[in-house]
Amino acid sequence: MRRRSWSYGVLLLVILLVTPFLSGAPLQAQQQPLVLRVLDEGPIGNPWAKAASEYERVTSGRVRVEWISSPWPGIQTRLATTFAAGDTSIDITKTWGGWTNEFWPFFHAIDDKWPARQRATLLTYALHPVAAAGHVYGVPRHVTLYYFYWNKKMFQEAGLDPTKPPQTYEQLVAMCTKLTRDRDGDGRIDQWGYAESMDVASPMLNTFERWLYRAGGDILDARGNPVFNDRRGLRALQAIYDLIYTHKCIDPGALQLGNPATRQVFNAGRVAMMSMWGSGWAEAQDPTRASKDVIGNVGVTILPALDPSIVRSATIHGSEGYAITKAAAQRGVVEEAWKLLQYMTSRAVQLEALKTRGYMPPSLALYADPELTRDPSLAPLLAATAEAGRHPVKRFVWSEYPRLEDAIESELQAALRGRKPLQAALDSAATAVARILKGP
Repeated sequence: MRRRSWSYGVLLLVILLVTPFLSGAPLQAQQQPLVLRVLDEGPIGNPWAKAASEYERVTSGRVRVEWISSPWPGIQTRLATTFAAGDTSIDITKTWGGWTNEFWPFFHAIDDKWPARQRATLLTYALHPVAAAGHVYGVPRHVTLYYFYWNKKMFQEAGLDPTKPPQTYEQLVAMCTKLTRDRDGDGRIDQWGYAESMDVASPMLNTFERWLYRAGGDILDARGNPVFNDRRGLRALQAIYDLIYTHKCIDPGALQLGNPATRQVFNAGRVAMMSMWGSGWAEAQDPTRASKDVIGNVGVTILPALDPSIVRSATIHGSEGYAITKAAAQRGVVEEAWKLLQYMTSRAVQLEALKTRGYMPPSLALYADPELTRDPSLAPLLAATAEAGRHPVKRFVWSEYPRLEDAIESELQAALRGRKPLQAALDSAATAVARILKGP
C-alpha cells in the first residue's frame, strides 16, 4: 500500500513538472506584467484613464496601469509627501506649470523625445505645463484658455449687433454699460453687462494677469524681480476698478465669485458677457446648466484689447500634461512610460477629450481638421483658440506659486474693495513677492 502511494506521488510530481512544457508555456515565460503607476484625478469620466485601460489590452496584458486616484488639490500634497519621503511609488503624474516648477528635481528630463520638428506639431504653449529649468519632463494632454463670451440675444435686445463683440476696452465699456439693465423696473439691476471671476482662489490673480498682459506688462522681469506694480500693472488694475465703480457695469458681488459661480450667473441670463475658461462654452450648450435664452445664443472669441497699440489681445492658459518621474528612471521603465503617454495623448484621445470634456487639443493639425471645423458645437471654440495663439498666451508659475498667489490676491482684493489705493496695493504685493522670492 505504501509502495502504491509512493508511486502515485512520483507520478503526480512528474505531471506537475512536465505540464507547462507540454502546454507551450515555459516557466520562464510566465512573467508578471510590467506595472506603471499613474497619479491623476479619478478614472470616472476621465478620457486619459480610459485610454490607459485600453493600453493594457493593446499590450495583451504585458503592461498593467495602476491608476492612483486623487482629487486636484490632493495631487500636489501627494507629490510633496511622496518625494519628501523618498517614496518611488509614482512613475507618471498629472501636472501643470506650477507643479512642474515646484517638483522638477524629482522629474526625469526627456528632451530627446521632443526635437524641434516634434515641437512644431504643437501649439506654441502646449509644452509649458511639463517644462521647467530648461528641460521637458513629459507630454501635454490638453490646453485651455480664457475666452470672451457674449449673449447674442441680450445684444439684440439692447440694440447691439449680435455678431460684433467688443474688440477694445472702449467698446467693452460702451457695451457693458448699455447691457446693464433694470429689466423689471423695480429700481435694482437684474442684468449686468459683464462678469469676471475675482475671488481669492486663483481667479483674482488670473483676472489681473489677463489685463496685465494686455497692458504689455508681466508679473516678473527677466531677472525674476516683480514688476507688476509699474504703470502697466496700474493700468490693468484701474481697468478692472473702473468697470466696477466708474462705469458700474460689473456687479461688485463679482469679487466673491469663483469660476463656477461666474458661469452660473452667465448661464442663468443674469450677465451678458464674461471671460471664462473653455468650460464656459460646453456649459453654455448644456440644457441642464444653461437657460433656454442662453443655449444657442452664445458667441466665443478672443479677449478685447486694453490698448490696441500694444497688443490686439492676450490671455492665460491652464494647460496640463503628464510628467515622468525619476522613480520611473530608477526602475528602468522610462521608455515604457513614454509609450503609454503616447497612447494616452494620441489623436483619438485628444478628440474624445475635446468632444466629451471641452478640452482643447495640443496638436496643431486638429485645428485645421475639416470635420471639426464644420462642427457647429466645436468650430467656434477651435477658431477662438487658433486666433488666441496669434497673440501672447502666458501663465505665471513659480515654485512658491501658492504663497505668491496669496500675497498678490490679498492686496488686489483690498484695492478693488476700496480699502487701499490701487498703487499702494500693487506696491505692497510686489514687496511681499520679492520677500518670498528672496527666501529665508
